[in-house]
Amino acid sequence: MNKNILHKNYISIDGGTSNTRIAFIKNNTVADRIFLKYGAKDNDTAKTPTEADSTNPFKIKLKKAIAEIILRNKICEKDITAVVASGMITGEKGLFEVKHIKAPAGIKELHNGMVKKEFPEICSIPFYFIPGVKTLSENLNGIDIMRGEETELMGLTEDISNSLVILPGSHSKCICVSNEGKIVDFKTFITGEMLFAIYNDTILKNSLNIKCEPDEEYLKMGFSYCKENGINEALFKTRILDTVLNCNKNQCYGFFMGFLLYGEVSQILKMPQKRIILAGKAYFKYPTAYLLKSFSNKEIILTNDSLADNAPAMGMIKIYEHT
Repeated sequence: MNKNILHKNYISIDGGTSNTRIAFIKNNTVADRIFLKYGAKDNDTAKTPTEADSTNPFKIKLKKAIAEIILRNKICEKDITAVVASGMITGEKGLFEVKHIKAPAGIKELHNGMVKKEFPEICSIPFYFIPGVKTLSENLNGIDIMRGEETELMGLTEDISNSLVILPGSHSKCICVSNEGKIVDFKTFITGEMLFAIYNDTILKNSLNIKCEPDEEYLKMGFSYCKENGINEALFKTRILDTVLNCNKNQCYGFFMGFLLYGEVSQILKMPQKRIILAGKAYFKYPTAYLLKSFSNKEIILTNDSLADNAPAMGMIKIYEHT
């Protein structure tokens, strides 16, 4: 535990493309949360960072959320040390744009890359924006970007050094971490967006229940089927399992998740790291772990779900407090 943050209060803002998660951190603990169904994609009316526009809808929502946290925790704005923000809120459609820093990047580089900004139209508390990370290369394969996952990574309680850290979600990240705990390389997969796009907007919605547990044998079947036949054919076979073979929802969902995860799991299997840490969303974390255990001899470490949920907020505070 970092003793420097004991007895200090913070507000963290984890800004996503579609959602924004606001947390109140008291004495090194996430004491309160507010979840906004509003993100960077909704912020088309954002003006340049130098304009103190109090009519911006994102600012209005943040002002209300911060005021609510202060009210229900019986504190004042002066009791908050800082508002620390990361993710898409630091992008071109966010609240304030901060340029990515280049990998390799660890907690020191992220701390040094923070930018302070005042928003009196929101509150009197100073904002500190944490930059995202990018990799550059002459080849497309070596170019990637992240915003937000770097703070989630730094907030994990596991020792991340010399590991491959998988953060499943809307944009799943596969992050190579050096012996010094720095991000040296990473890959991005939009697996989560694929899941919800297919589920919400295709005929497979009638064959799937994404709230059920995926059948493990059908997970492996879907993975192997995609390897042999590709994702397009595997997609329709989900419907065949349902309507022709009368498989149950767990089996259909297992097959579906197996081929949906094929792209990223197959890449992970090729990587030299023997130690893999899996955090992120539980509905991806456990199927991914099962497939990795089924098709490799790598050491698989699963993070505690509640600690993983707190990782973005705690990572922001660790970066802010780094000396």
